[in-house]
Amino acid sequence: DCDWSVPTAQIVSYGADIRSSRSTASIKSFLVFLQGKNSLLAVESVADKTTSSTSATNNSPPPQSFVDAIGDSTIQALRLAGRAGDFRLIFEIMETVTTVAAESFQMKLPPRLVGEAIDALSRTKANASKIRQMWTKYYSGNDKNKSLQIFDSPFSAYELNVMIRALASRSKIRASIDLYHEQKERIRCDSYTASTLLRILEQSIEPNQEPILSIADTKKKTTATSSLVTSTETTASNNLPYQHLP
Repeated sequence: DCDWSVPTAQIVSYGADIRSSRSTASIKSFLVFLQGKNSLLAVESVADKTTSSTSATNNSPPPQSFVDAIGDSTIQALRLAGRAGDFRLIFEIMETVTTVAAESFQMKLPPRLVGEAIDALSRTKANASKIRQMWTKYYSGNDKNKSLQIFDSPFSAYELNVMIRALASRSKIRASIDLYHEQKERIRCDSYTASTLLRILEQSIEPNQEPILSIADTKKKTTATSSLVTSTETTASNNLPYQHLP
């Protein structure tokens, strides 16, 4: 068996540092640690320390505690990068973590990381194109043959809701609604999805815009307007000064 307690404790420590830090330097240290494959994979077999057994050990999936530690620390890193307004760092975090997870540990990550990354991007100056790029890169939909199969479950309502909100924050109201219609058969939406869409539509209406009238109300308003115009013209005509005929 492998002793994963040491690298797990190290990652937990990085997560704690990032959580309490206001500097993105702690994120950089975390990413460097993840990329240091040799130091992170220095987990030897207790029973047999031969080259073959060590290789087999390194190719075995890590325990859930290790996966959870990486996931939690990554979430803290994404949130800090979002607060710092560094959208490039957000992409770097996702690229590093997903690559290390897929290539070094053969482990599955929670799709919540993508939701957190999109939410962090929405707090930066990243445009709608960058936000779509994050979604497109990691969302596979129903296509099971896509290259990045590193998530332990399909995308949920959480990821969809975050993406809808993020597009709306860039005034892409139509794109938000279109995304909902595209994904509602693939992703099981929840009540928060409906409330998010309603809030977006409400905010998109101009404050001084008149409410949409029914056909009957429109006819009444047209008739009333015509009567008012006729009355005004008659009054104006009666108020003209008296002119003697030649």
